[in-house]
Amino acid sequence: MKPALRLPLLVGLATLAVWSGWRIVAHTRADAALAQGDVETALSRLPGHPGALAALAERQAAAGDLAAAARTAHVLIQAAPLEGRAWRILAQEQAAAGHTDQARELYAKAIALSPRDLPSRAWMADDLLAQGRYTEALVHIDRLLDTSPQTRPALLGVLVQLSADEEFVDALVPVLVRTPGWRQAYLRQLQTASDPQTAASVMAALGAEGGLTQSEHAAWIDELIRRGQWGQAYAHWAGTLPAGTRLSPVFNEDFSHPLSGIGFDWRVRTIPGQTIAIEPALAGAQGPVAALEFRGRPAPEVGLEQALLLAPGNHDLEVRLRTENLRSDGGLEWIVACADGRVLGTTPRITGSSEWHTLSGAIQVPADCPGQWLRLRNPAPTERAQWTEGRMWVDRVRVAPANRPASVTQVADPAG
Repeated sequence: MKPALRLPLLVGLATLAVWSGWRIVAHTRADAALAQGDVETALSRLPGHPGALAALAERQAAAGDLAAAARTAHVLIQAAPLEGRAWRILAQEQAAAGHTDQARELYAKAIALSPRDLPSRAWMADDLLAQGRYTEALVHIDRLLDTSPQTRPALLGVLVQLSADEEFVDALVPVLVRTPGWRQAYLRQLQTASDPQTAASVMAALGAEGGLTQSEHAAWIDELIRRGQWGQAYAHWAGTLPAGTRLSPVFNEDFSHPLSGIGFDWRVRTIPGQTIAIEPALAGAQGPVAALEFRGRPAPEVGLEQALLLAPGNHDLEVRLRTENLRSDGGLEWIVACADGRVLGTTPRITGSSEWHTLSGAIQVPADCPGQWLRLRNPAPTERAQWTEGRMWVDRVRVAPANRPASVTQVADPAG
């Protein structure tokens, strides 16, 4: 390059360097002022500072001066045309003026440029919900729930209310099947804060799509039982069983299937000093048995139980078992109790050592008892008297309608 041509170029580069350096200093000072909330100083340092212009427009909009906010937004667009907040401010002005179509276009542009802009997504979600376009609305609601934890409780409350609409549920279930991060929180709020029928409809729809885990099934059934909705709980539980499964008053009465611990199947609770396991058939047993061992600690109750749904009337409880060195002050007994704690019937006390035999007890279910619990308990009144050790094997537990008024008896079992 000729010397005569290099001089203007060098001067130009030097000027550009000086100007760039001034911009960097001005921007740094403007950033510092903005960080302290001083928008005016930031703009005096750098009039086209995008962050300061956006903050000013936000402040003007919050104060209700949408006209001023829109003017600032236009300046911001000149400085930073890809700043989504500017388009959202313009959208707010149009919405306030009743120009919904124009607002909708501007909000859509704001979201395209700033996908995390929560006010824009909130407006679009509300607008789409009002139009009944639930699938599209849920796109924005899903994003809001994922990116705005502070608004999650309120949004979940809205979802629960909308879940009373079957068309909304049809759109919601595919979203839930994808297991978004807020799914568990929604299901908890749905089950505890809504009308039971609404929750039942959502859970049934989700289950039909294969979208419920085993733990979610169990939690929902337990919630229905807690609410006293035993019939709904049983229906939901039965609907989860494989086709052809045999239902009986005591489900899995002979322990021939693995214990699921869910719904109206056997449940095993962990209680110190007790071990409960399913073992292969012993000599004299008709199949697998529940083996219970007590290791010399107080046992007010035993961790083997089952929820029942018995119709009002008289029933017979039959338990086939054997014992070995079972010692407890008062002995143990099988009981059927109503959900409110009323004991509806018991077997004779169990103690000592015995070969296989069947205990029977009369059960009377009143009309005001919607559900029951089958349990093995220690009726001794004090902890010291509830000390228990020894072993018990249970071969079968049955409940059947009584053909006549039943009395508590112990029946010899020839098969034992």
